[in-house]
Amino acid sequence: RTHLPEMDPEGLERYSGYAHDAFYHSQLAALPPSAAMRGLEEALQDAGVVFESAFEVDGYVADYVITNVEELGAMDEEEEDEDDGVRRQVAVLYHSAPRTLHRRTGEPLGQTLMRQRHLKDRDFGVVNLWDKAWDELDRPARAAFLRPRLLAAARRPRQAAGTA
Repeated sequence: RTHLPEMDPEGLERYSGYAHDAFYHSQLAALPPSAAMRGLEEALQDAGVVFESAFEVDGYVADYVITNVEELGAMDEEEEDEDDGVRRQVAVLYHSAPRTLHRRTGEPLGQTLMRQRHLKDRDFGVVNLWDKAWDELDRPARAAFLRPRLLAAARRPRQAAGTA
């Protein structure tokens, strides 16, 4: 909304109110199947993180959001030297066709790209999991696969010298 200053703020707010419920329900329809959600929950628990499922951010729904991001640094002490301790929330997104990927090509759909872009604009780190790679892993391998990706996504990119 702040990106559209030339538009009527009241009209924009009114339109957002009209569209929010339908958009939110379309996001819920894109959530992973229940078996995939159970597998993700097990892996997140095994990785030692606290999470919320179907987390809403301005109408967009992240499959999972890690809520104990400050503790993620303790997961890997080896990288602590280069880590400044600044964390951001992490969204975990599971992708499968036809919900979030094109059925034939396997490429992300437009709604998938928009959701990821919006989460990143809201300063979330994003971990993307493709169904074909994820479903091949067993339970211990899933947690091992997820831990370093969560840690990397939780780190805020360092500001270059001279930038604000």
